[in-house]
Amino acid sequence: MFRKQDDGGLQNGGADSSEVTNYEFNVEPSRRIPTFSMPAMLATLEASGTQVVHHFIEHISAGPALEFHQVVDSSFVLDYQSAWFSEPPTISRHGALQFCLAPHVFGSTEIHVSLTARSVDGSASRTNTQHFNLGKDVPPHARSTCYSLKHTSAQIYFDLY
Repeated sequence: MFRKQDDGGLQNGGADSSEVTNYEFNVEPSRRIPTFSMPAMLATLEASGTQVVHHFIEHISAGPALEFHQVVDSSFVLDYQSAWFSEPPTISRHGALQFCLAPHVFGSTEIHVSLTARSVDGSASRTNTQHFNLGKDVPPHARSTCYSLKHTSAQIYFDLY
């Protein structure tokens, strides 16, 4: 907040004039977090092998056009329970999710996905973290849409809430 106030002039014990005061304001961009979208739930079947879900992550953006100084890092960081996977989950820079579930693990687990935008001017980086649930052997009544994967016998079911 900025405020400049007149002292009331000579009648109120002040001055009729004052020296010119110059102020400089620097308006910085808002530094918004990077954005991306992904399903809230991914379900798979037992013994489905290595799975690749293309376009799992979509609409990747460093921020609005006025934040041209931000650059999205070329990799996603995933936080997950390692016991769930025989091949850890990865997400390509184009948004494809790849993983292989460990045998004899059932239920669901939460996976956190983080994307960072760094500033080319050296100011602080901004990170967006979202999560999705990965379920194994989800009951048929919880499945909404089925997508078949090429080169595997698996099927992936997305529940979009």
